[in-house]
Amino acid sequence: VIVTHTYDYATPRDSPTRFFGGTIGKSWLHEAMERKGIPQHLRIPIADRLIDTLAETIIGLTTGTNPIRKFVVVPTRGTLIRAAEGDTDTSHDWRNEIHPTSDGYAKIARKVEPIVTAHWVRKTP
Repeated sequence: VIVTHTYDYATPRDSPTRFFGGTIGKSWLHEAMERKGIPQHLRIPIADRLIDTLAETIIGLTTGTNPIRKFVVVPTRGTLIRAAEGDTDTSHDWRNEIHPTSDGYAKIARKVEPIVTAHWVRKTP
């Protein structure tokens, strides 16, 4: 069984991944939208559309005439508190632009854990 989830709604913002006090690369969504000159008021709706399209595509692998067998998708959109626009550090449930905090990951895990348990834990009579 493969278990995956639908991710959650990221806020495009200048908050790159930090590792041991330094940064690794740049913010993915923020930088792409800056390069394309996308106005600030359109950035969250565009990011949400990307996440929704990704989620619906992943969910689509479980349906239709040729679904992937033993492929389980846990809906997790809307689980985390969205990061505030303009914050450049940890904000609500987000450590940076695209990675949750430990508490954020715990929220997602609470949704994924019962599905994983249902598929892998043997029930004793």
